Amino acid sequence: MPKHVILYRTGFSTLLIVLGILLSLSLPARALPAIQEVTSPGGIHAWLVEDHRLPLFTLAFGFQGGVERDPADKQGLAVLTASLLAEGGAGPWDALTFQRRLANHGISFSVDAGRDAVRGVVRSPRDQRGVAVTMARLALTAPRLDPRDFERLRDRQKAAVRTLAGDTDWQARAVLLETVFPNHPYHQRSLGTEKTLNNLTLDDVRGLARGLTRARLVVTAAGALTPQELGKVVDQIFGALPAALPDRTLLPAVWPETPVAVEVPREGEQTRLMFALPLPRPTDPDWEAVEVANWILGGGGLTSRLAKAVREDAGLTYGIGTGLAPMELASFLMGKTIVSNAEAGRVQGTILDVWQRLRDEGPSQEDVARAQDYVIGALPLALTSTASLAEGMLELRLDHRPPDEWAQHLARLRAVTLEDVRRVLDRWLDPSRLTWVALGAPHGMTFTRACTVPDGTGPAVCR
Repeated sequence: MPKHVILYRTGFSTLLIVLGILLSLSLPARALPAIQEVTSPGGIHAWLVEDHRLPLFTLAFGFQGGVERDPADKQGLAVLTASLLAEGGAGPWDALTFQRRLANHGISFSVDAGRDAVRGVVRSPRDQRGVAVTMARLALTAPRLDPRDFERLRDRQKAAVRTLAGDTDWQARAVLLETVFPNHPYHQRSLGTEKTLNNLTLDDVRGLARGLTRARLVVTAAGALTPQELGKVVDQIFGALPAALPDRTLLPAVWPETPVAVEVPREGEQTRLMFALPLPRPTDPDWEAVEVANWILGGGGLTSRLAKAVREDAGLTYGIGTGLAPMELASFLMGKTIVSNAEAGRVQGTILDVWQRLRDEGPSQEDVARAQDYVIGALPLALTSTASLAEGMLELRLDHRPPDEWAQHLARLRAVTLEDVRRVLDRWLDPSRLTWVALGAPHGMTFTRACTVPDGTGPAVCR
């Protein structure tokens, strides 16, 4: 289903509200690609969109379970391991030779760790398939894991963590996640902290790499491959992975019953406001109506109710928006804006007033139709490459959806009525349930908690 949110290629360290990550889910039915289900000779299940118009293909893979599985004292492990698999060399090739060999054959290979999965992508010309398969196989099954590369990439990750210390968006979001997921690893730092990165060893990386097993594997592909060819490719790349190993089971995240408002003092002229509330999982029958309601409220760019009131009418910000964050063990809506310190309380009040008025009066039929038209009709550009197809299918599989989910989602979205939107506004989108984080020196707001991030990147200290 569409993840109108929150993209985390390296986890929540790069959390961005974006509208329509899986835009492909909203294509007209006649344009939906045909997904073939393929089972390799070795028994590995894959999905394929076969397309021979260009002589290239993209293979996407994921291992269920991501950065949230890092031990608390070794946060950053999954991201560092992914970096070493992608950039640390494999088999007979050191890191530099491996990257040169990829470039010389026109192949791209990446591995990233985020919430709920470790994901990878192989993109190759068709006539370089053998080279691409060999290099991907060795990266996953025979990584070099050279101590020099370990130190180099860990130092790079530490530098990224230090850079985040000055990123107000990142800091506010980190405090928000610690507030709403205090007892769940979803609040952990995907890049880690300097302290947790210093705790990491090559043995930790080897252990996590061994845990990337076929039992956790999901594979999709698009482009110039036949089902028979994909079956062979899948076995060649992944067949030597361990079948299964004991795994850490995580329980669903429980949202706090009582909303809080958190102040994070910071010098400067502006306050960064973030707000969030819990939502149902995308498998809930209300999900599509929630998508439409969110578009009307704050997800529809400059046409949304919040943007019109806070930006256009009052001139209090350059931008404000909301997005949906569906994850494996929790879902939520998050919004954000930047305002002057002096206007922080006024902006919060305007957000609450607009939100409550939408609930009380409801949207118009025109609002609902416009939201549906946008999501259904303005999103087909997402399926313009083999990469977007393969990665879109990967997200469906990681979310345990069937091959016809695109069409099913489209039908459910078209069936949303005005009464459905009114119902989900009443049931799920109650502004009194919002948790707030204000980073800056806000005026006119009342807080239940004050937090600081002592070194800029570590856990928040609250009182």
